[in-house]
Amino acid sequence: MLLGALLAGMLGAVAVPAWAHTPYRQWQVYRQRHLVIGASREDAESYPKAKELQAFLEEHLPDASARVARARTLQRLADLIATDQLRVLLLSLGDAEALMRGDDPFAYAVPDLRTLARFGDHVLCARTEFPDAHAWILAWTFAEHDRAGQPTDLPVPVHTGVELALAGEPMPPLPDDLEADASEEVEVPHRH
Repeated sequence: MLLGALLAGMLGAVAVPAWAHTPYRQWQVYRQRHLVIGASREDAESYPKAKELQAFLEEHLPDASARVARARTLQRLADLIATDQLRVLLLSLGDAEALMRGDDPFAYAVPDLRTLARFGDHVLCARTEFPDAHAWILAWTFAEHDRAGQPTDLPVPVHTGVELALAGEPMPPLPDDLEADASEEVEVPHRH
């Protein structure tokens, strides 16, 4: 099955930039093997929602090996995504907009923040550098199981990979370092 074959290499084996600010090699390896969803203690609803997403992905997209990491503050989440130590965050709509613009409570903007999916008054976000193929697979999985709301009228633009999935377009190419890992015999599933 495509999702299993691709995700084993795609969501798990993402290249780690040398400039990431973590001193711990173990954390870098962990991030390569797991889709880590960042949540914050300052947003009491984000952690339980992130745990629900983790359970959903464990059932429907197990090769993503989803995990939840909870930061003490929203600013710490901003620091982690800005330095590519976390690639995916679950934020309230207001916090996502504030992070994209650099409004309070954030010390700076992350203008390339994009929406991957909407879950009530929260959005799953990543930066534009999050691979289109990864965003496509997540969007396709959420849509296939009616898990996420339509990402319309949001303060944070929708990720290109999500737009492609929701438009019924084929999955974008894998990142160069992962194309060699994909099997040519596996077909991309299409929504019915």
